[in-house]
Amino acid sequence: MPTNLSIQTLIGDVVGATGHQYALKDSAGNNMDTIKIIANPAGGYLGVYHTGDNVNLATSTDLLTWVFRRTLDPQATQPTICVLPTGGFLTAVEYNTQAGSGGLLRLRHYRNLSALLAGSFERERTLPRKLSACNEGTPNLYSVSLMPDIDHSIIDLGLHYQRNCDLDRQARGTLTNFSAWSAAVDTGADVMLEAAAAEQGRVVNGNIGDRDTFVFDNVRYTMHEVQYVKGDFGSWRIYLHNWQTGVVSYLPITTHGGSTAFANPTISNLTSPSGKPAIVTTLFVPSEGAAPGEAGQLVYYREYVTLPKPVTGLVATYFDNLNFTGSTLARSDPRIDFDFGRGSPSANLGNDQFAVRWSGQVLADRTELYTFYTQTDDGVRLWVNGVQLVNDWTDHGIVENRGTIALVAGRKYDLLMEYYDNGGGAYARLLWSSPNTAKSVIPADHLFQPVKGLNASYFPGLTLAGPAHTRTDATANFNWGNGFGDPNVGSDLFSVRWTGRITPAFSETYRFYVNTDDGVRLWVNNVLLVDNWTDHGPTENSGTIALTAGVRYDIRLEYYEKSGSGLLQLLWSSPSVAKQIVPRERLTPTTAAGIPPVV
Repeated sequence: MPTNLSIQTLIGDVVGATGHQYALKDSAGNNMDTIKIIANPAGGYLGVYHTGDNVNLATSTDLLTWVFRRTLDPQATQPTICVLPTGGFLTAVEYNTQAGSGGLLRLRHYRNLSALLAGSFERERTLPRKLSACNEGTPNLYSVSLMPDIDHSIIDLGLHYQRNCDLDRQARGTLTNFSAWSAAVDTGADVMLEAAAAEQGRVVNGNIGDRDTFVFDNVRYTMHEVQYVKGDFGSWRIYLHNWQTGVVSYLPITTHGGSTAFANPTISNLTSPSGKPAIVTTLFVPSEGAAPGEAGQLVYYREYVTLPKPVTGLVATYFDNLNFTGSTLARSDPRIDFDFGRGSPSANLGNDQFAVRWSGQVLADRTELYTFYTQTDDGVRLWVNGVQLVNDWTDHGIVENRGTIALVAGRKYDLLMEYYDNGGGAYARLLWSSPNTAKSVIPADHLFQPVKGLNASYFPGLTLAGPAHTRTDATANFNWGNGFGDPNVGSDLFSVRWTGRITPAFSETYRFYVNTDDGVRLWVNNVLLVDNWTDHGPTENSGTIALTAGVRYDIRLEYYEKSGSGLLQLLWSSPSVAKQIVPRERLTPTTAAGIPPVV
């Protein structure tokens, strides 16, 4: 949902924070370096942090004063923690034997809160280094999928590795069933961060290290620390990666005294001590870049207000192929008025060979004949009220097409426009005119979110758990291949739940088909028709149910993509309906799904 403050303000303005504390210490006088804060299921907050080479646990009721509880690991630093759906906890640290071994990742599983407070873990796994002979560390947890427990799980980790035993760079790893560990360098993250630094006129000759990820206003972000000069702690800066747009940008931090260096970011979306939604940020302030009194660990939080979701504009789904397959990016476009030139509509997509589907409704002001115009380079198709007005699905320069339709004042009509760019310049505009309306781009206040389709919730991990990115999907018809299902979850290790209602046109028995790679479950009218929650290549499953014409039935479709190619298609057939993708005209979202605005 929209909020009254931007994420840049919530994180970047320490002066405006609801509460803050510099040089954070616990009740025992320990420095609370690199603290990660999460909600305590029993009330208040939990924090893990290191003091020297000890990883400690503390509790708080106000986010600013902390009661030391115990040392969790006497040979570790850089901890993180998450609570699991089972009520257990998972911690990850940078472990070091202090005998010249260098950094290693170590994970521990605690059965419940009592076990955590007692320091009694039931599983421990110290991970062998895969990418560096010297050091791997600063873990963060992207997702934890329990199927159903820690011994049958997939944990998606971020980390740094010391490249050539010289500079820290980004990596990603997967721990399967708490035993099998694999890791790979994340060159893409390094390149994005280096490019963002270059926009600030800086070259990254130091480390790219710690990071943390979170969801705010329906968008996933990652905060990164970047060091411009090797060995210079005063050159640490913070960068913010917006997964939705694919953009990485420098994030200036304003403190009371004007500190300039910041490292080891963590962030959590929590409920504040006063019961309001808040963003809690922690940063380490190196003494080399600290204002007087600000060196050491900084924690601050800022409350925000959730605003009503805008109802105007169109849902836009962008595909990185011409045939509406591959990676998909959904956002809300206030109007169709784009001159992409030779650039890309998003950093997540290429400059050429992409397609867009805009869907929603258009409001007529008067009862009269309207002319709709498309101006595009290349192909375009346009439907209003189910009537195709334009069909020019060819490569061409900027060409205007038109079609007319009679509309009634005050009514909203379904609108669907499809467009592709094959190469060269990319241009797409939608205009209208009528006897009383001058020819112009259809304004945002006459375009509305769709009332057709399904609510879609995209989750990191395989178990439909954790903060989800929500959007409206016109149909359940995706062939992602090796691309991403949504940029907020990536291309593998994600799951999706579609919900809404389906309205048949005939009273007869329908067969529903799901064609997927990997697992899928389907319910219609609360009847489980398909249950194939397994890893597999492209496979079709089906089930039948008797439906009555005109009746809206609940529908729920669940899916996960583990690795490799991603595919999800929902079809139906009946004696009167040929086998086909279930069309959007027969699907209705139960509530409006949140769609992030175009930035």
